[in-house]
Amino acid sequence: MGSIDGLRGYLALSVLLHHFIMWTLATRLGRPWGGTDINLVNQFGAAAVGLFFMITGLLFYPTIRRGLFRGNWLRLYIRRAFRILPMVAVSVVLVTAVIVLRTGHGLDANYASGALKWITAKQEVDLLGYPNSGRINGYVLWSLHYEWLFYLLVIPLCATAMEFRGRLPTWSIPLGLLVVAIVLRAAAPRMSMFIPLFSVGMLAYELQERQAIREVLQTPAAAALALAALAAGMILFRTPYEAALPLFAFFFACVAAGNSFFGVLALRPSLVLGECSYGIYLVHAIFLSILFVDCRALLDRVPTIALPALLPGVAVVVVLVTSCTYVAVERPAIALGAAVATFAERQAARLPGRKAGALASERRLGQPRDGTA
Repeated sequence: MGSIDGLRGYLALSVLLHHFIMWTLATRLGRPWGGTDINLVNQFGAAAVGLFFMITGLLFYPTIRRGLFRGNWLRLYIRRAFRILPMVAVSVVLVTAVIVLRTGHGLDANYASGALKWITAKQEVDLLGYPNSGRINGYVLWSLHYEWLFYLLVIPLCATAMEFRGRLPTWSIPLGLLVVAIVLRAAAPRMSMFIPLFSVGMLAYELQERQAIREVLQTPAAAALALAALAAGMILFRTPYEAALPLFAFFFACVAAGNSFFGVLALRPSLVLGECSYGIYLVHAIFLSILFVDCRALLDRVPTIALPALLPGVAVVVVLVTSCTYVAVERPAIALGAAVATFAERQAARLPGRKAGALASERRLGQPRDGTA
């Protein structure tokens, strides 16, 4: 949809750049691990993740628009599980291997429960008693926690609201969600901070559906303005969540409308990089941890000012490895998830009363059974 496939890889590499700088600040300048007071550095990570959340809102908004009764929820959640969990499990295995090699200790009685918390993105606890285990992967699983909340709570709630919106236009649902999130920011600051990003993705879908608006957003002039908005958002603001949100929203609306930004996002390398983006996001920090911790003796010979010269090499290694994991792990898991979802649907269709209930629901909705859901 639009040019998001061309964008995703660059977002993942932006997070890699953010963590490379974080490791440099921590090991060379003695800075504590965490966000910095330099807006641009902080936004390499925060803005990239924010745009990933917008992508999620965009891609799953059609499910919301179908409403609660026409959505194929069984297929949705089965395919999401097979899309997300296998590569997370691989990343947890890699983190575990790093810890075992560093400490020389084997698995303990608490490992299974701890690893499960990582895989489900509930919490990145210290694995095998290794302090700050989450730093090995850059604590990246926090974003998956909010992705799951979006899938399990926001999508069904918005789909329900879509059923009862009456004569209101479809865009009133994501706009209402945005307003509610802003109003509730004091009561639930974390969740309400990220919900507007999902809402922006949904609204971008509405915009790209309107031909006149889409054609304007696809123009070179819009691309130039969007890049200026992106630069302003990253330089002037520390996060993409509040005052900077309209700037990032405009940039993303252009991407959703199919603006290739002077052809860059339509290039085949950009699209291939996009296929690797999920793997890059999950494992890049593991390579950085190995570089800055396990290769510390060699790295100390490199002057601090010369460290950025290593970044392209690290990026190439990460992309090559994640190309392999996409082919060996992600793509087979996606295919398996589709097959399992189809099998589960067939089994569910055989349940007593299922067919009669489906037909009754369709009669209420006035929709024929055409299999499109």
